[in-house]
Amino acid sequence: MRHVVLTGLVCACTFAIACGGPSGSAGNAQKTPAAPAIPDEITGVAHAALGSEGEPLAWGDLALTGNQQMLVVNRLHGDTSAQGDEIIFTRMTIAENSGGKWAQVLLCDEHLKNSLGYLAGSPNDRVTRWKLTFVKDPAKGLTLSLTPMDLGSPAKEKTIRVRWNPSVKRYQALVGGTDRFGGEIGSIEIIQRPLR
Repeated sequence: MRHVVLTGLVCACTFAIACGGPSGSAGNAQKTPAAPAIPDEITGVAHAALGSEGEPLAWGDLALTGNQQMLVVNRLHGDTSAQGDEIIFTRMTIAENSGGKWAQVLLCDEHLKNSLGYLAGSPNDRVTRWKLTFVKDPAKGLTLSLTPMDLGSPAKEKTIRVRWNPSVKRYQALVGGTDRFGGEIGSIEIIQRPLR
């Protein structure tokens, strides 16, 4: 009897592997790993920053400074982009936890700005929709690629790459296709109110 049960299990496992079960890969289909659970604190700060529709996309030591940061967006209604795809949004922020308090260090709403002003290379026109892709590099940290939409010409809708500048300790735009940072334009300030 034990031999029959064992033979049955071996046949079942062989069938599962051949059909693409946990260890198989029938038709090159692969399971997509489940998205990591979002900690309650991250969700709470995201909602404090951008309202109840604030969606955290990434969190951790994003700028490689030792401080925890999070990337949050208000996704455009109807956008169903998966993580890693281009995301269409109306507002975006990066919040940082410094000394136990969360505050915004980068804001992208109608304009792209940090605590000192508009980021170099960003459009003067008000932008109501943006496209976002981002990469977390273990050596350089988070790099955002932001493209303004609906500005009427491709020249105005050029992609702006943004990364943490360790020399000045804030997010700035990269100049063209280089790793050189541009400065800020104007003297607007994002509100440095605590988020939590």
